[in-house]
Amino acid sequence: MLKTLILESDFTRKLATMVRFEDKDMYTIIINDNEAGVWLNIHCIGNEWISIANQFNGKHLRINNPNWKNTLEEIICQHTCLNQAEPL
Repeated sequence: MLKTLILESDFTRKLATMVRFEDKDMYTIIINDNEAGVWLNIHCIGNEWISIANQFNGKHLRINNPNWKNTLEEIICQHTCLNQAEPL
């Protein structure tokens, strides 16, 4: 689901290292690859901005997907619920 969200979203590169934003919800998403270790490290600021460690020279990307935050929170909830499920 996360891969689909990223691939279906458009982003605008922001040429500043500091950005202003209204939404205070922040997430760090670490995507691991079994062979290569950490593959992608995404810092999300609500429904407004993302930055990806070691990419784009530290610049921020504006999220152009109005459903980004809701979809991301659904993915997080599903993952949390799966990990908290008790074994039968």
